[in-house]
Amino acid sequence: MEAIRRLLSPSGRLGRRSFAATLLVVAGVVGGGAFILATTATTSVSAVDPTLPTILLWLAIALLVWIVIAAAVRRLHDRDRSGWWLLLFVVLPWGLLGLGTIDRHGPGEAAATIAAAALAFWGAAELVVLAGSRGANRFGPDPRTAGEPSGDA
Repeated sequence: MEAIRRLLSPSGRLGRRSFAATLLVVAGVVGGGAFILATTATTSVSAVDPTLPTILLWLAIALLVWIVIAAAVRRLHDRDRSGWWLLLFVVLPWGLLGLGTIDRHGPGEAAATIAAAALAFWGAAELVVLAGSRGANRFGPDPRTAGEPSGDA
């Protein structure tokens, strides 16, 4: 039960290895689920289809998205950053890409795409490449020394 609580909670810290492992497991679940759906589906699934399988599918998607968000927030905590930084690394790039469509195939779209890519790469570096802060920080003890199997190398 503790592992499930930790998986779903955005509080605390998470090392790079555990964050990468979480992403790989979620990607595996999504890929496996997509494979099963693709090989067994006899009718198309739409967002307005009120059948139980569709409802369960959307609940599973919401759960997986929450797991990734919670892990990303804990990873940012390990970097001694607030979880609100996810808005800069995820939401703002998508917003910029949307704004770029106003100037379709023009310099505005190119600038928005470059800015979105820069923010996304910065976010990827913060979450996956850069090591967490050494020792305890305002979000908790260092996962490398706290006895958790989530330390960085």
